[in-house]
Amino acid sequence: MFWKLPREVFDLVVSGLPHNDQVALSTVSKGLRAALATVIWNRIRVDVQRRGTDQSQPRVNSEAVTRCAIAFRQPSAAIRQVTQLELLCGFGTRHYLGTPCPHPRPPPQGGQRGQHLIRLTKAHAKHVADIHAERQDHYNCVVENTISIIESLYEGQLQEFSWDLCTCVPPALLETLAKRHRHLASLRLTTDYMCPGPPGDENKVVDFSPFRHLKRISWKGLPSHNACQLREALRNNSHHLEELELDLYKAYPKIFPHPGRWKGEAYCLDFWRGMPFDTRFRDDILSMKTRQSSKPAFPSLRVLKLRSAPLDLENATRALCRVIDFAALESLTLWYCCGWEVFLDTVQESTGTKPIKLRTLEVKCTEDRGEYADIARFVGSFQGLSDLFVSLSGEDFREPDPDLWIALPQHRVTLKRLVFHSRFTPGMRVDYYCDCTNLGLPRLDPTFNPMSDLDLECLGLSCDPDLLPPLLRPFTAKSTLKIFHLRQTGADLNRGERCRALDLPQIDEPDCQPEEHNRVTTLRSLPYDTLEDALQDSFRALLDWAFGPHGIASIQLVAFGDFAQGRNKLYLHNLFVCRAESRVDKGGPPYRVFDARDRKHEHEWATIVRPHWSFLEACPVGSFQSDSYYRF
Repeated sequence: MFWKLPREVFDLVVSGLPHNDQVALSTVSKGLRAALATVIWNRIRVDVQRRGTDQSQPRVNSEAVTRCAIAFRQPSAAIRQVTQLELLCGFGTRHYLGTPCPHPRPPPQGGQRGQHLIRLTKAHAKHVADIHAERQDHYNCVVENTISIIESLYEGQLQEFSWDLCTCVPPALLETLAKRHRHLASLRLTTDYMCPGPPGDENKVVDFSPFRHLKRISWKGLPSHNACQLREALRNNSHHLEELELDLYKAYPKIFPHPGRWKGEAYCLDFWRGMPFDTRFRDDILSMKTRQSSKPAFPSLRVLKLRSAPLDLENATRALCRVIDFAALESLTLWYCCGWEVFLDTVQESTGTKPIKLRTLEVKCTEDRGEYADIARFVGSFQGLSDLFVSLSGEDFREPDPDLWIALPQHRVTLKRLVFHSRFTPGMRVDYYCDCTNLGLPRLDPTFNPMSDLDLECLGLSCDPDLLPPLLRPFTAKSTLKIFHLRQTGADLNRGERCRALDLPQIDEPDCQPEEHNRVTTLRSLPYDTLEDALQDSFRALLDWAFGPHGIASIQLVAFGDFAQGRNKLYLHNLFVCRAESRVDKGGPPYRVFDARDRKHEHEWATIVRPHWSFLEACPVGSFQSDSYYRF
């Protein structure tokens, strides 16, 4: 059958199969093995995270990179097919727990007088030193073998490189990459923003000038001393750059290293000590200080993702609108960017008479304030959105404003995926935010249902399950809605908020310690035999209605929990509920409930979920990189 398909159709079919199925198919015959070689070997992904018996302390599996390096040293025609190399630590398997650099941090500046230092015994100090040495050895092994892999490939063969290990990228590795694969089209780095760099290489500047063909640049967790390298990469690839993702979380700390710690003109940290934040962002990242041209510096940019960018300062906002043609942008993501409201207004003004062509808009505001009227005004100014992901927070968000609901019909023809998430401060605790339980619907006309005019495929909401059947009832007469995500922030669950899907123990229940509330790791920790038995009554009622004869016939999956940042964590917080009509004949419910970490039954929901991970992970609460780390 496969031989009757045109090659383009064959590649399209097999590309949708899981990797293990592709490998199994390649063993059927020599012809299929040859035909699948390009698909299987095109991308090499090495997950360096290993979990031992204590899953809360993951370790780096340097042996995985070692085995890959040994395989690449063997001559093979398959290696000639490799164009993508990815090193990740749990991102690909959605179990990221963090493994930052083993290098020592510089001591904090100031505030040391009067503090009592903890004196370690000789035995304890030796134990700590041994642990640091082990982590350093793992790190060195990963780096050395990664360099070996890069050198094993033919010069110019690699097109995409990803380093998603939350560690600094050693200068030696980047130099090897720049020397042998200068025609890279994609460079993605996830680094440790606190790391000063490998000992001995702190002051070393890697020349990024060989990279002049990059179409995609992503740098998350940017250390401040790497800003010059990012600026060089942006300047050399500005005319053909199509995607740009920047996470500037603490890229410019308020307290700089001691004068003279960083030497060399390229870092210039002493120069930036007295400069305003927006000036440093504008000049050190965007390289706008000497720019005179009125034309956009990034004419080909179509995807822009910013996190923790200082958009509340006019210089930064105006600079971005000068260098980027927002009328041509197709996807815009703003996470924790102060001043995003004014920025959106400036974007609208900068396009002039040109229509905005955004297909995807994602906004997660800082956990202090946000106005739905601001984003509703921007959303209502154009048409054509396919994805709209919004999560705003405020002190008075117990009952969110309905402005955004009123603006949604503007995109009724094209809107397919929607996330609506509100957070507020309960009581007088201004530093404590939690999910809202209603959607601002009580403030609307009772006869108005915003879902009546929308043909959504994916919908994510954070509210009580009791409110959902009336809201979702218009989809009972449609055949569009496939995935519904009942969102509940994982951090809230860990702080004792009641779970809206599972009957998890609460902090005030007997035999529940404060540090253990809601932190259930397995079903064995609950007095239930199955996940179906452990469901909250209101969530079970929602599932019985949605998958029942009077529910939503098109719905394939209901997801619950917090999938943001690619993290599924260790706890029983995330669920997938799939339709299973065959169970009705046996007297069971028309659905099955799965722990999202259950890889044994992953095939029952993966084909539905895999194309929509960006929808489930939208609008994360918190940083992908915690300040309290798990280390090498």
